[in-house]
Amino acid sequence: MLLADTNILSTFAKVNQLALLFRLFGDERIGIVPAVYAEFQAGVKKGYADLQVVIKLIQQGQIDLAALTAQEVFWASALPVSFDAGERETLAVAKSRGCSILTNENQIKNWCRRITLQHLRNPRESSEPPSRKAREEICSAFALFASLR
Repeated sequence: MLLADTNILSTFAKVNQLALLFRLFGDERIGIVPAVYAEFQAGVKKGYADLQVVIKLIQQGQIDLAALTAQEVFWASALPVSFDAGERETLAVAKSRGCSILTNENQIKNWCRRITLQHLRNPRESSEPPSRKAREEICSAFALFASLR
């Protein structure tokens, strides 16, 4: 399973390109932790309607919700407070279960390198894209998102 953080999913939701992630990773399941789910719920309540599609995908089972074990809760609480709850839970579950993390947060990528967790990067940074077409589509989505800022 790939564990996605709030930032990467909300980026693709904002430009209506979540389907690209599913095409890019094929049979690989995408999951989130409860704190990330809570972040999406809070975003929808604040009026970010484009996040509702992520909630719907979770409710439909297209994005897995990975409940933490007691040990993972303990590990998450031991991570730096500079990470938010979603980041701490994601890192703990990834380390415990051997999952890769799907993120575009530099702080998380750097931490993953330090503790040797695999993270998946923005395809513009990657030297091994799954396919040329997928890379071009993802890069276009990132460019579209950047133009909206």
